[in-house]
Amino acid sequence: NAPNDVFIVARRGREVAFDALSEYMINGDAERRLSVYAYTDRPVYRPGHKVHYKAVLRRPMKFGYELPDASWVNAEVLDGDGKAVHREELKVSQFGSVKGEFNLPVTAGLGYYTVKFTAGRAESYASFQVEEYKKPEYEVKVRASKPRVVQGEKVE
Repeated sequence: NAPNDVFIVARRGREVAFDALSEYMINGDAERRLSVYAYTDRPVYRPGHKVHYKAVLRRPMKFGYELPDASWVNAEVLDGDGKAVHREELKVSQFGSVKGEFNLPVTAGLGYYTVKFTAGRAESYASFQVEEYKKPEYEVKVRASKPRVVQGEKVE
């Protein structure tokens, strides 16, 4: 059996819960035992904008988490075709986090992008979209029940 084939089933009365253990939870390899939470400051950018990204690293313990042993993390920005458009090595802070930034070229292709964080053999991803500005296509019309009102008077 592979580690991914391990499941937990709990039952209380008629209620049943299932959970599949992740490989890193039962694998003895310390490098794989790393939880990484990665994100960008916004979900959508335009070509020419600066993308800010961050990752928080923790090593799962029996009860809770602790700071990781990793001192450097590789960050790689991949375009919609999976092609690397930016790479950098980031120093892990004393709080177990890394941050970086990337200037999207004005000629950047539109679509789905991914920031891949790698620390040893542990990986995590953050994603964002690159889109052109689109003028909103809606119109709002409001009609009051009276042409004039006095301050404090209710209007429908």
